Amino acid sequence: GRRAATRRAQVDDHVRVTLEKLARQEDSSEGRIDALERKVVSNVEDSLSQRIASLEQAMRDAVQKRISTVENRYMSRLGDVVSEKVDGAGRGWTLPFVFLVVVDVVAFALARAWYLKFRKTHLL
Repeated sequence: GRRAATRRAQVDDHVRVTLEKLARQEDSSEGRIDALERKVVSNVEDSLSQRIASLEQAMRDAVQKRISTVENRYMSRLGDVVSEKVDGAGRGWTLPFVFLVVVDVVAFALARAWYLKFRKTHLL
């Protein structure tokens, strides 16, 4: 009985020591696993950040190129339209201008004649 009890105590001690070693190894393993997880997450985040930044730059470049293309196309068309209008209007303004000058001269002559007529009659 006593031998069995001693043997049982030795086995219990051995099991306890083994469990304590396993617990320490598990704690150590968990720490290493946590460190590895942090490293993997950090690497993934860095990689994603770089990819996102690259995509953003590519999008900006593409949009800027498209805007430039559209702007150049429409500014060129606008320049052509304005040139056509200016060329067409180059001669179109002279006739109304001459007409207005003639109307002004006639109005001035009539006003002067009216003034001279009433000045002679001493109304003014």
